[in-house]
Amino acid sequence: MRLAFAALSLSSVLVGCSGNSTGPDPLAMAPGGTLRGTLRGGQQPIVGAHVYLFAAGTGGYGTASVSLLNSSATGHSDATGAYALTDGSGNFSITVDYNCTANSQVYLLALGGNPGAGVNSAVGLMAILGNCPAATTFSSSLFIAVNEVTTIAAAYAFAPYATDPTHVGSSGTTLALQGIANAFANASNLVDTASGTALTETPANNRTAPQARINTLGNILAACVNSTGPASTGCSTLFANILSGGSSGTAPTDTAAAAINMAHNSGSNIANRCDLLACTTP
Repeated sequence: MRLAFAALSLSSVLVGCSGNSTGPDPLAMAPGGTLRGTLRGGQQPIVGAHVYLFAAGTGGYGTASVSLLNSSATGHSDATGAYALTDGSGNFSITVDYNCTANSQVYLLALGGNPGAGVNSAVGLMAILGNCPAATTFSSSLFIAVNEVTTIAAAYAFAPYATDPTHVGSSGTTLALQGIANAFANASNLVDTASGTALTETPANNRTAPQARINTLGNILAACVNSTGPASTGCSTLFANILSGGSSGTAPTDTAAAAINMAHNSGSNIANRCDLLACTTP
């Protein structure tokens, strides 16, 4: 796996003031297919964020992703879809009131919330769950840490199929579905979603993973995530330098969209993005 990115002399890892805790014990999850996880900016909990569960669309490249949650079960919905809320510790729980089609490609998207400096509408973080199992619900032992690192891994893994965080899709042909499945699976070569940390080696121990680059890109997003919002230096600088076409096009409005734009245009405005590393390096 290659991430096209200019060489940078940075070796920071995503460890912040609240230590290395990744939330509840993944072996102590509730039975019945409940998905649980934690949402963090660096290692700071993000409170009151909307957590959505999506499957990639099958109507062609960049078609609308399919919301998998039931608003009557979650009690919450908006224009993006039904969602679960993160609690005061940044944790979330998604019950069995969802169904994914077997072998569809599933991911989490979290928007908004308070990372510590106030509610930040520019927060957008993702994590790939991958192939929906034949049982159409994931294992009750599954625990997902969602942060800037998992967002970079998701964006670079499914970038060839995405136009923005809610439009990830391929056609429904056998070859296309295999291609997007391979793309989603590649995220597991970059990060450990149970801890939210970038890998140094692929799980098969046959390739070196680009840990330093992933952490660097994560730190660039963190400058916006751990800020006061879209008007902050961290967000406004990031969005102005990561347009949909690289140096032209539409500016993103959240960090998940910014990560996808970065994956699409890895060589654009590198110096200006790297200036954000002075803002925060969790």
